[in-house]
Amino acid sequence: MAVFLSTCNDFCVGPLHAKEDQVRDDTVEVCRQLAKQCSDAVAVEAFVKLLFDIFFGSDGKLTVTTQKVSVLQGVEAVGEHSVTGSSSYKLSVTVLEKMMKVLETESHEGTLVQALSALTIWSTKFTTDIPQKLLDFLPVSSVSSLAQT
Repeated sequence: MAVFLSTCNDFCVGPLHAKEDQVRDDTVEVCRQLAKQCSDAVAVEAFVKLLFDIFFGSDGKLTVTTQKVSVLQGVEAVGEHSVTGSSSYKLSVTVLEKMMKVLETESHEGTLVQALSALTIWSTKFTTDIPQKLLDFLPVSSVSSLAQT
C-alpha cells in the first residue's frame, strides 16, 4: 500500500484545492481510505509533508479559504493511518510541528478550527507521552480550563 500511496500523491494533491466542492470532498475521502490501509510510516510522512507543502504554497498560494480547509481536511483524514507504535508517535510529532506553524500564521477562523480538528485527530496518537512542544504551545488558560471540566 505504501507504493500505491506514494504513486497517488500527485493524483490527490491537485483535487484537494480544486474549485469544485465535491471534488475536494471526494479527494479527502480518497486520502482517508488510502491512509487507513497504509502502515508504512515513511509513506504516510511523505504524504503529510506534501499536504503541508501545498498548504504553505508549493503549488501556488492558496487564496480561497475552502481550498485551505480542504487541504487541512486531507491532513486530518491521513491521521486515520495504520502506522503503529513509536513510528506513529514520531509521525504525530512531525504533524504537530507543522500544524503549530499553521496555527501561528493563519488568521481565518474557519481554517483555524479545521487545523485544530486535524490536530485533535493526530494528538490521539500520543498515548503514552504528550510532547512538551504541545504543552508549551497551549496557552496556560486553556489548559487550566480544560482541567476544570
